[in-house]
Amino acid sequence: MASVVGQTIIVPFDIISQHMMILGQLRSARGMTHQVAHLVNPLNINCQSKTKFDIFLSISREIYRLDGFRGFYRGYCASLGAYVPNGALWWSFYQFFSDELGSLAPIWVPELVVRCFAAPLSGVTSSLLTNPLDIVRARFQVHRYNSYFGTFFVLWQEERFGIFTKGLSARLVQSITFSFCGILGYETIKRLCVYEEYKHHIRW
Repeated sequence: MASVVGQTIIVPFDIISQHMMILGQLRSARGMTHQVAHLVNPLNINCQSKTKFDIFLSISREIYRLDGFRGFYRGYCASLGAYVPNGALWWSFYQFFSDELGSLAPIWVPELVVRCFAAPLSGVTSSLLTNPLDIVRARFQVHRYNSYFGTFFVLWQEERFGIFTKGLSARLVQSITFSFCGILGYETIKRLCVYEEYKHHIRW
């Protein structure tokens, strides 16, 4: 449920940010053919001599002009199809790695340290398993294909098994950083919020 709520808020910003990242690459590219430029810039945004905020507004206006309000939720189901399984796998692997590392760690090692190692491991594992779903989601949202499965077949023809590794390094860096920082804060706050009479039962 948390993933559904999160994606409902994030998807519009995610779509705009993806267009902005691609336009950033377009501005620095040289010698790009018109056909390739159209694939990279499907909204035909003129980003020359514009600030990032101006580009943000141009993308927002063009999405609304083409698709209305629904355009900001293009690929919403694809996002759920990528992030809901990722979240479920993350928490499952987090508990698994926490138990396994906890059984291997000496008694003097704080449990918080164990958890902070388990979190990045779960992030790496879930990212490896769901990376193809995220690649299809991003392509579907930005390149405006007609169907999710059609996007998958296009990607498969272009990349084959490369869809398992395309963009993976950046996603792993993001996942490891988010997992470590998120769990460090989550587990610390959880321990600080325990009633005073139960704190002696907590293993830091």
